[in-house]
Amino acid sequence: MTASIDPVFCLRHRDRETVLRCARCNDPICPECMVQAAVGHICPSCVTWERNPVGQVDNSRLLTAVGAGLGAGILLAIAISVLSAALGGLFFGMILWAVAGYLIGQAVHVAANRSRAPVLRYVAGGAAAFSWAVAMLFGIGIVFSLGWLIFGVIQVAIAIALATAPFR
Repeated sequence: MTASIDPVFCLRHRDRETVLRCARCNDPICPECMVQAAVGHICPSCVTWERNPVGQVDNSRLLTAVGAGLGAGILLAIAISVLSAALGGLFFGMILWAVAGYLIGQAVHVAANRSRAPVLRYVAGGAAAFSWAVAMLFGIGIVFSLGWLIFGVIQVAIAIALATAPFR
């Protein structure tokens, strides 16, 4: 006497016989329906494409990050303007802008609850560029010579690169 086993069919494709089952809900699935997951093969109903919370930022945190970036940028622009006027030197200015870029990036990063969302890269880079523009307009003055302009572009590039570093 042999036991008769009834065929099992995929829930989504009623014409396909299968021996596969979802690792989560145990529903029968065919090879076309199955999704490879860390727990094995699962059905499309059990698939949850949750996003990594480190890569997300809600609107309130985003606004806080923008405010922190701009606030830190303005304070650093004032400090760099005062230090540049007192100490002078193009190389010293590059070091100051490197430090300012790092501090702006950290301010945005902390204000966004350590999120690494891609939009924060633009917030930090924009805050660093804004800070440099504020320092050029109000502290040091508008750049008139080509040499100062070249060094200014290098300074803002360094500041933006270091401000966006936490979000890569």
